[in-house]
Amino acid sequence: MQDIYDILAKHFAGETSAEEERFVADWKQTNREEYDLFAVAFNMVPEAVEKDFAFKQYDHIAALKKMEPLLNKPDGETTVFRLNSFFKYAAAACAVLLIGITAVWLVNGNGFTTVTNDGLSAKEISLPDGSTVWLAANSSMDYFTDFTDNRNIQLKGEAFFEVEPDKSHPFKVETATGEIEVLGTAFNVEVTEGETEVSVDHGLVALRNENGEVKLSKGQRATSDGKKLSEIVAADENYLSWRTGIFHFEDTPLDEVVAELNKFYPEKITVDRKISPEHSITGEFDNRPVEELIEVIVLTCGLEAEYGEGTIRLK
Repeated sequence: MQDIYDILAKHFAGETSAEEERFVADWKQTNREEYDLFAVAFNMVPEAVEKDFAFKQYDHIAALKKMEPLLNKPDGETTVFRLNSFFKYAAAACAVLLIGITAVWLVNGNGFTTVTNDGLSAKEISLPDGSTVWLAANSSMDYFTDFTDNRNIQLKGEAFFEVEPDKSHPFKVETATGEIEVLGTAFNVEVTEGETEVSVDHGLVALRNENGEVKLSKGQRATSDGKKLSEIVAADENYLSWRTGIFHFEDTPLDEVVAELNKFYPEKITVDRKISPEHSITGEFDNRPVEELIEVIVLTCGLEAEYGEGTIRLK
């Protein structure tokens, strides 16, 4: 197993494997204070960028080890951080963790903050109002820098929102083909070419466009193409699989299975030959290593798997 500091850097960059994520979860149980400090530092990246820190080629493992004395206090001793010292340390941690980080914050001159996730895994982001966003890979969002007064977000790609209630300031997500408004709830938004799909985890969500509005509650989904709104239907069982790694398949065609897996796992899975209609998968998988799911596909569909650098080819 790699050094924990190397894995932590990858964890905050959204580039860990399922096995490494489990290792971080176990380590976090007995090192919560240290983990939280790194998490705070990571979320200070926008300030670090705005203040023009010079980030160069740091040896992040060596740098983190040098900071260990600040984090691991002797038994029975209480360490008191002065506020300015804490922020200096957090900024230093930002410099270390920027190596490999795939979520980039930019503060624009027009009062917007842009967050882009160019990584391979979902990125958890804390918004100024206390809401939380899980931004999917290859997705981005813009929001007003003064977010507590204007809770509008412009989204490209896919994200899951856990919204902090604030009746005085409605939370809105705008896409090219629709607008979603809530007061306090959790929901998923997927923006594809020409369509916005909303699935609600809990609470009440309004999906609207220039021609109308539908209201969705727990377990429901609907789409907008900018002009038309679909009927309300049950949310797909796997609408959160890209974030959780939990998959439910019931005679699911192989092409759909592969598409879902590609949203969660960093390895790119492809199928070489034409898929026969009878090739389907049934089963439940809870954040299992991708190799286990590939083995199920191989045995079920009579295919072979060829592993490459970051790729898995089914043939």
